Amino acid sequence: MGRDLLFRALVWCIALIGAGIALPAAAMPTVSGASVQRAACSVSGPANISLARLTASQPVWNCAAGNFDLSQERTVLRMEIGREPGTVDENLPRFLIGRSATFKRIEILAEDRDGSMRTRGYSFGEVQPGLPDLRYSAALPAITGHTRFVYIAVEGAGQQIVFDQLELADELPGNASRERGLLLFLAVLCGMIMMPLAFNLAFYRILREPFLLWHLALSICALAQIVLTAGFYTWFVDLSMQQLRAGVVVSLGGMIVSAAMFAAHFIEPGKLSPAMRRALMFGALWAGFITLVHASAIENLGRYSSDLFYFGSAMMLPLFAMVMWSAIRSGSRAIWFQLIGWTPLFLAGSARVISYFVPELTQTDANGLFHFGIALECVATALGVADRFMIVRRQRDQAISKARLSEALSECDPLTGLMNRRGIEPRFAELRALGFHTFALIDLDRFKLVNDTHGHAVGDAVLQAVAQALEPDENVLAMRLGGEEFVLLLRGSDTHRMAEQRRTAIPTRTAGEVPGLDRLVTASMGLIEMPLEGLEATSFNELYVRADELLYQAKEAGRNRAVFEKLIGFPDRRGERRPGKQVAA
Repeated sequence: MGRDLLFRALVWCIALIGAGIALPAAAMPTVSGASVQRAACSVSGPANISLARLTASQPVWNCAAGNFDLSQERTVLRMEIGREPGTVDENLPRFLIGRSATFKRIEILAEDRDGSMRTRGYSFGEVQPGLPDLRYSAALPAITGHTRFVYIAVEGAGQQIVFDQLELADELPGNASRERGLLLFLAVLCGMIMMPLAFNLAFYRILREPFLLWHLALSICALAQIVLTAGFYTWFVDLSMQQLRAGVVVSLGGMIVSAAMFAAHFIEPGKLSPAMRRALMFGALWAGFITLVHASAIENLGRYSSDLFYFGSAMMLPLFAMVMWSAIRSGSRAIWFQLIGWTPLFLAGSARVISYFVPELTQTDANGLFHFGIALECVATALGVADRFMIVRRQRDQAISKARLSEALSECDPLTGLMNRRGIEPRFAELRALGFHTFALIDLDRFKLVNDTHGHAVGDAVLQAVAQALEPDENVLAMRLGGEEFVLLLRGSDTHRMAEQRRTAIPTRTAGEVPGLDRLVTASMGLIEMPLEGLEATSFNELYVRADELLYQAKEAGRNRAVFEKLIGFPDRRGERRPGKQVAA
């Protein structure tokens, strides 16, 4: 119990420490250039008036932070450069930096103090993807020391984050020292994600468990998410903004789908109710549906595709919480690995959903926490998979041991501990090849009298003493066929003597081990010696039949003796018994 509590406390400490490290990183600005301006005021309205006429008409600017009306066709942001007239500044902004969220068109107007204007316009597909953090860049009209305002008109914005992360900068994203460090971290994270890919494939070949395939899918989606949002894809392929956006949405939705299916199959049987497992599977279907709708960017849906995606994702958060709570209450071991990996991702998802639906909050991706969550999820889930692998392997080994034990018990005589016919006959050809060339059939003389006179308990004790007298070793295999009948398989150069020595030891051993017997227990034996080469096809049953004939001769000759025969070939003995060599006790 104490070890479990320590383990769980360690889990929560790791998760909370990670959250404490990542939350400040998530709150840091995305661009750290020497000259950055952010939107101060905005005005919304129809797009049928040119941007120049709108700014000249002196509209009523709304300077309340984060208050953007997405229902309007166009929103115009005003940024003040804030330099003294004629100031020469090498760090004047040259680029518009924004978050790669859907919009139709952006028009940028630079206005100087003397009223002169310069404009540039871009569609969503014309802006340039930047790195990291899923941003884009667009060149500004010429900005000089006389420029006072920069106006940015955004048409068809689907999310508030389009405006929240708009800024002017003097350098492209990814060039600042902090951002280069972030890119290095993300590159290392990609390497961490790639390691479980090979592990999952290797483990699946052994375990054949579906949760390994779902974790493989989860890792692939997480890798795609990092590669796309960090901009690493630019080293391999050119993507338009539409393609980039679709890839990001699909990979993020794929992570949700894979996580739900992974949990449904990973949590141990009996530790999660069937209803909860079905809920996870239906949740995965729902997440796949909203992902496809959002990724398709259906123009008629406008911002409602984003609303559907965020609302649908919000529905998954309480589902995951209920699953974790239910599995914890049921004593699941696997869920603690999930809890480690999911806690930062759960917090990042909550931050995204809450900031999306609360207008007073600046919309955030919480990417610092999200990236940390992916790293922790990879480590925790890899440990969980390895733990499950060891558990399944241990269970498999135990099952194999039980099967072997059952097989051994089925091949073993429970009274004497000797092998039975089932333990020898299937391997008879193999034993012949190992040199066991002598077959001896031993039967106790008048054993029925022992049972009738002293009872079956004494009879059983006699049989146990006989088994000890037969002394099986590496050159002598002994088995009990049933009743008072035994078989010896022998190898070596003096098998006649070894077999006869054991037969003649039976009276002495039984007399010493079983007190109260009124007579010696003797045995008769029929022995066949086969050639070392030849007659390999002779079966156990054929030898048994011939040894039984020799045993019958020993019984007919007065019992307590052995009849030997060296086998060269089977002559035709129909209608007659051929006497063998007799040795009396």
